[in-house]
Amino acid sequence: MGKAKKNGVNNIMFKHKLIRALEQAITEVQKRGLLAPSTLPELTVEHPQNSTHGDYASSCPLKLARISEMPPLAIAENIV
Repeated sequence: MGKAKKNGVNNIMFKHKLIRALEQAITEVQKRGLLAPSTLPELTVEHPQNSTHGDYASSCPLKLARISEMPPLAIAENIV
């Protein structure tokens, strides 16, 4: 396997690990009563357009805000 292809596979695997970690964090926040229990939307992790915003980003707080009627920033703060 070429180096570029191997890096692509590693990147995909890492994104899957990040998504799983997000799912676990959201579930924990729901268990603690800081977020209403609900079916989780499809979670994605991507590189932000602006590299000063970090290596990875997710729109999950925005998606959860629609469901829970909470501000996305409050959701993000509870997840982290």
